[in-house]
Amino acid sequence: MNPHFVDELDYEDESKITLERAVGKAKTFYYEYDFGDDWMHEIRFEKASNPEATVTHAVCTEGARACPPEDIGGPFGYEDFLAALADPDHEMHEELKEWIGGPFDPEAFSLAKINARLKRLK
Repeated sequence: MNPHFVDELDYEDESKITLERAVGKAKTFYYEYDFGDDWMHEIRFEKASNPEATVTHAVCTEGARACPPEDIGGPFGYEDFLAALADPDHEMHEELKEWIGGPFDPEAFSLAKINARLKRLK
């Protein structure tokens, strides 16, 4: 289990911490994914509910758009990537198509696929 840092020297088992407890009274918080690329996510905590006893994993209830590829260079690199893929005359078009390994639809989103992946996480 990953420790949750309480202060500089103490740890707390994060598996015992609920989102409601971690967020406290805040309704919005920020999460930075990949410190080098600066993907900043604004997370809005709307409410806590009592999940069914049989649900033992995170569940996505809604979403939009495809996840950007890893190591794409952050938001600005992703914009450049999309522009190059959309323009067959772009100097990086073919190289990026090969790098991504096939077609890439930035609008694609599958709630069923997301929840299947979340269910596999332990």
